[in-house]
Amino acid sequence: MKLFLKSNPIRLEIGYELGYGPNAEIAELILAFKEDDEEILFNFIEYDETKDPYKAMISKMNVEYFHAGVFWGPDYETTARVADLLKRKSYNKEANLTNEQWIEEFRKQELNDMDAGLIHEIEELLYEYAHDFLELKEYPEAVQNFIYPRVKFQNKLWLKHVDIPQHLKNVIWYALQTKEEIINALELTDFWFSCAIVSKGTAPEQFNSYLSYIEEHGFELEAPDGMVLYIQIRNKERFLEKTLPKLKRFTDIEVTEEESPNDNQ
Repeated sequence: MKLFLKSNPIRLEIGYELGYGPNAEIAELILAFKEDDEEILFNFIEYDETKDPYKAMISKMNVEYFHAGVFWGPDYETTARVADLLKRKSYNKEANLTNEQWIEEFRKQELNDMDAGLIHEIEELLYEYAHDFLELKEYPEAVQNFIYPRVKFQNKLWLKHVDIPQHLKNVIWYALQTKEEIINALELTDFWFSCAIVSKGTAPEQFNSYLSYIEEHGFELEAPDGMVLYIQIRNKERFLEKTLPKLKRFTDIEVTEEESPNDNQ
């Protein structure tokens, strides 16, 4: 791992040294930033489908992928729903075809030759399927039961170092304290996490540290490939004196005062 102290935010290039997916090592990495008088505020982001600037592009791509048979691998529920739509819209509603045969007939035709209204309905169906969960209330009960009792703040506060999405609807901040709670959060939601480390009872915008964990793939041969932790801090001295020694005990980290050549990717 390599830590770039002069990058803004600070950048810890991890690769796949902690594996891929939620695990105890990621939870321990987060806890290295937390002091005894602090708590961890994970954020859960909700989106507004009606304001998604990429919906038209995504919907068109979904139909093209489904037509080509590569819509995220085989899914029988999706096939059944599209087949039912094709049957309802067909002039030959009495055709005794299986779902697979309806889809096969659909894929024999050129998309540009099909009824525009039908294609639009398929686009809406596939977009809805691919974006089943845009708000917490739409998630499985286990996810809701884990997050709702721990909620501390709800707002539209955007702390990530990337641009705020146009269809942001709400940010839910919920408190975690233990390694087990963090692992549960990663497993129930997404291991590409973002969280604020705050003094207990403090709002997320008053964070001492803010972490964003994502996967990156560089285009250059020398570019890193894998997971990156972006670190925003209030107090660099505190980070160097308290957090960095814990990180070094946790794993082997090369620290450099240089900026990362991948900052602008």
